[in-house]
Amino acid sequence: MGLLVGDAVGVLYEFHSPEQIPPRDQIEMTTPVGFRRSHAGVPVGTWSDDGSQTLCLLATSGHQRACPRTTFSRPHMTERQCQGISVSEFSSVAAIPSA
Repeated sequence: MGLLVGDAVGVLYEFHSPEQIPPRDQIEMTTPVGFRRSHAGVPVGTWSDDGSQTLCLLATSGHQRACPRTTFSRPHMTERQCQGISVSEFSSVAAIPSA
């Protein structure tokens, strides 16, 4: 969960040089007034493809534990990732199941 939150915060600041990034105490889920954030059309709280790929990796790892006779393999992860991309299973804008 922390990785996804960190990724969502970072999406606002990516592609800026270190000199352009606000001081640490000003970094929040929304950018400081006057800061031109990356991906202005993307809703605040949206994680990137990095977060989506991490969810895919976790799902693949969980599958391997649930089915010990299978092995963690690149084909399985690729299949999961392609499924996730096609149905937005790992997208930040997909519905997140309640615990």
